[in-house]
Amino acid sequence: MRKSLIVVVVVALGLLAVMPAAWSQEGTPNLKPAKTWQGPTVWQGEARTFRGGGNTIWSLGMRGEVNRKTEADVSFLAWSTKGRDPIGGLGGSMSAVRASKLNLITVGVKRRISGAGARHTVSLFPALEIATSGPIGTNMQTGGYAQEKRAIPSIGLPICWKRGATRWILEPKVAWFDSSMPDSVGGVTQGFGRVIGIGLGVVTPIDAHDDFIADVLVVVDGDNTLDENTNLPDTELVWSAGIRWTHGGEKPTVIDLFVTNSAGPTTATSLIGAPDNSRGLGVRVEHEF
Repeated sequence: MRKSLIVVVVVALGLLAVMPAAWSQEGTPNLKPAKTWQGPTVWQGEARTFRGGGNTIWSLGMRGEVNRKTEADVSFLAWSTKGRDPIGGLGGSMSAVRASKLNLITVGVKRRISGAGARHTVSLFPALEIATSGPIGTNMQTGGYAQEKRAIPSIGLPICWKRGATRWILEPKVAWFDSSMPDSVGGVTQGFGRVIGIGLGVVTPIDAHDDFIADVLVVVDGDNTLDENTNLPDTELVWSAGIRWTHGGEKPTVIDLFVTNSAGPTTATSLIGAPDNSRGLGVRVEHEF
């Protein structure tokens, strides 16, 4: 509901009054940094793999400076859970009967609305995630399928600050999925609909080159996973935890290794939790050119 979204934004902005100085320059696996990128183009690649062969989600993207307050982001994501054991499905649960395939291009613009020498950094990140194939869900028992709309709009409000050497991120975000989809056997399949979540992330140093990274996201409106017993949309906590390694001088290479139950790094896919809280191993590499 529109009121829910307004409340989330108002609460997030209200927290700025008590935040300490400085801001985070890096994001976490499922949350974006608030700082807009200034400098050479950054290329980034990521893969998340879950239990069962063929259950892999990978992406390749770039982000670059538009002006002092704005950056542009473009990425391609390929998602397949049609492997030997679909994501979830642990212990014979019903969520194993629904497998998905999706390829999409995400185009987004991050605009800094507060920060740059102030006590904190706040940005607005609207994006459009456009499917080049899919999104399609298949019932592995009957062969029936349902296809969602081609475009998924989303918007995030990353807020970053620093306390000591630890950097924090708060990001309310929302994505609009289909709430229902006609399927190939003449029925209607229930979708996630509009999903609103609030994420909190942390980046804290381990030593000169390594950081501990983690985030947790609570869905406050909508559904973001499949129930393991009914195979119907349900709500699940989304999380990640891992290590970041940074190497190099002016143009460093950054490598993240993490565990997560989230389906992807984009605003929309990061809201989706794997059925049965299945855990995937993720690796992300970023480098400036």
